[in-house]
Amino acid sequence: MRPLEKPSFDEWQASLCAVCGSFETHQDASRQFVGNVSKQDLDGLEIAHITTNVQRMIHRRSHSHNDDRFCFLVLQRAGTAIFKQFGEEVSLHSGHMVLMDSGSPFEINPQGLSDQVSLHLDREKVCSILPERVKKFGRLQLGSVSGRLLQLIVGQLLMDTQKPLYQAEGSSLQDSVIPLLRSALQGGHETPPVYHLEELYQLATHEIEKNLQSPKLDAETLAVLVCVSVRKLYRCFENQGESVHGYIVKRRIQRAAQDLIDPKLNVRSISAAAYEWGFCDPSHFSKAFKKVYGCSPKEYRANFHMLH
Repeated sequence: MRPLEKPSFDEWQASLCAVCGSFETHQDASRQFVGNVSKQDLDGLEIAHITTNVQRMIHRRSHSHNDDRFCFLVLQRAGTAIFKQFGEEVSLHSGHMVLMDSGSPFEINPQGLSDQVSLHLDREKVCSILPERVKKFGRLQLGSVSGRLLQLIVGQLLMDTQKPLYQAEGSSLQDSVIPLLRSALQGGHETPPVYHLEELYQLATHEIEKNLQSPKLDAETLAVLVCVSVRKLYRCFENQGESVHGYIVKRRIQRAAQDLIDPKLNVRSISAAAYEWGFCDPSHFSKAFKKVYGCSPKEYRANFHMLH
């Protein structure tokens, strides 16, 4: 999970309403409040990041047009939450996805600390794709082809939020995502892909190499990209005597080390090499580098040039 700022409960609730529409929220008085809300606008496609440990988040339809413009496609990045709408409820664990209709009341009950990402899809477009009899609510069947495609698109979006989109690309992304909802909602029995741990390790390390430069690469997002639970992903790397985080850091350091001794990149600073390979803090990079190579990045570069 990303590091949490510490807004007050009232500040967090105000941010939630500003980003996602009208909500009534209830704290758990037995524990200290934790919460964070942020929004990114990718050329018209809004993505909300919501982390909280409140007991209940209740959306009641208001007369404001801003409250019913969207259907929310929610990815549960970490933790567990129960979603309720139209008299039904679904429980989401890490890696699961649900569609919710902002045009009708709904409720979310985090079970402890919950980390979610919500794509705000144009409700009119969603309604035009889904038959009238189909409720705009339900857990997506990620074992279907459409469900896996949705999971991959959302996972890649989480990686690429720092990159500017081309004009109208946000609208095009919605046009790619929304048609997949029909099959993913009606996809019958969910049959997630079954990977042996060795196969999963190869797939996961391949995705790591593709996304190594993104600071957002972590176990939760990687699990979305390879369509497995975070728990199974951890088990896969433990089977190799490694951890997901440790492997990602190791590969970032190795790639940065290659850049430090590349004659074509002689003028690149050590901090620039760190940022290039997904580190957000040069001092953290230097400490991690020394653990792997036994010397600082500066010494590593100087020693190489002395020998060559």
